[in-house]
Amino acid sequence: MIEYFEGEVTVNGRTPELGQTLLRKFSVKTGSGAYCGIIFDKKNIMHVDENTTAVIDLSGLQKKVELSAGSLGSALRNLPKQLASGTDSFMLTSPSAVAGIRGTVFYVRVEDGNNTYICDCNGIVHMRDIGKGNERTVEATHHAAYRYTRGGGAITSAQADMLYHSDQMMELGAARIGETIDWTRVER
Repeated sequence: MIEYFEGEVTVNGRTPELGQTLLRKFSVKTGSGAYCGIIFDKKNIMHVDENTTAVIDLSGLQKKVELSAGSLGSALRNLPKQLASGTDSFMLTSPSAVAGIRGTVFYVRVEDGNNTYICDCNGIVHMRDIGKGNERTVEATHHAAYRYTRGGGAITSAQADMLYHSDQMMELGAARIGETIDWTRVER
């Protein structure tokens, strides 16, 4: 469901309506200064920032997002628990990285079309580059970020500072689904 939006936002190529129920698989695109919030399964929210292009597939047990440009932040509190051992409930792919989430608060930005910034704001995120290298599992109570960078035919990764988002931004998203973020413990 479209919880909120501002500016030039399209879902499957059309301007959405506030409160609109969406298909379980759809594309979303935002223009300069635009954004939207999408709630699914009552206790999960994605905030899609400006200049973002993404394909979102919520049809299966494993929820998937293909983020080709822009950024999004999420608070996920109601993901399936019955997936096969080692399978993440939510997968996000970008041009240079993959993030697997099992119920958490996170932020991802595709930088300049090639690099990807991933922040595990609170919870557990499995990160790797698209070539299946630079793999790590990050557990964070308060923002642990990494940048995946393409260069010279390879992808490298390194820790990064907290960029592009804030505690307040993530807390506002969680509040829209009636949740709070406990910055003192790892969400699971």
